[in-house]
Amino acid sequence: KQCLHEIEDIGNTSNAYVTRFIVDLEIKPIIHEIRIHADEAGKFNVPERHNSTVIYGDGVKSLCLMLYAQGNVPALRACEILFGITDGLVNLSEGTFHAICQQFSSQCESSIEDIKTELMNSEVLYTDATNITVNGVQEYIRNQSTENAVLYSPMTSKSAKDLKTTGIIGEFSGIMVHDHETAL
Repeated sequence: KQCLHEIEDIGNTSNAYVTRFIVDLEIKPIIHEIRIHADEAGKFNVPERHNSTVIYGDGVKSLCLMLYAQGNVPALRACEILFGITDGLVNLSEGTFHAICQQFSSQCESSIEDIKTELMNSEVLYTDATNITVNGVQEYIRNQSTENAVLYSPMTSKSAKDLKTTGIIGEFSGIMVHDHETAL
């Protein structure tokens, strides 16, 4: 009951049959209209979360975050993907895309602090850097992890000075497993 289940019969339905399954996706925009009626005094009490005429829902926001954070897809390309898979019905601007990511980032601050605490209290910390290109310049994403937690930190270089900006590596006093970067 978690999926739409359709049945198609091929052949005489009074005979025995074998089953084959086609697993597919249907992506379609959903418009949820919210009508805010005036109170007895004629005033519209619009909840703060509905201040804008058009608000993007959790499905759109989740897809934005997955493309950005897990897929490492640039904002303009992510907006083009959303536009394409919805046949042009969802047309986010890059500014809106970044605002969605920033809102999520703000909501994650307490969780990030919990992750940092777990990393700092671990006996063993694993770390590595992945090269990325930012506006044509090579930079890095630093992974700092344990079996149960991971923190990604942006870095402009692999220098000892930049390593300390992660808030973990410069303060960590346990066993650090890494690929022998000189600064580490």
